Amino acid sequence: MRVIAICPCQSSKFADALGATLFVPKIFTAIAFDSGGVASGPMTATFLLSFAIGACMSVGGNIVTDAFGIVAMVAMTPLITIQILGLVYQIRSRHSEKAEREAGADILSQISDDEIIEL
Repeated sequence: MRVIAICPCQSSKFADALGATLFVPKIFTAIAFDSGGVASGPMTATFLLSFAIGACMSVGGNIVTDAFGIVAMVAMTPLITIQILGLVYQIRSRHSEKAEREAGADILSQISDDEIIEL
């Protein structure tokens, strides 16, 4: 469990991403995990790893402990962001459905039982 010992914030992000799959619509979960894989591709890993190693060496830090998880962070950022977007979408769609039901009930209450409704 070296990952948890070195960077507990990364393990909590993984837990957040997996926990969010229970509350987010499935389409957002699929897009989120796909975008996380795309974001940490070969070009991103190449540039970010060299940047992190250079930054650690310039400030005199330890490369293993200070630059650990930079690619994981890049992979988790779109994953969590898209799942948050899915959660916001779900909350807003529930709110709009509730407003539509209330509006429909108001219209029906204005019509008397004796009126003829043509379809």
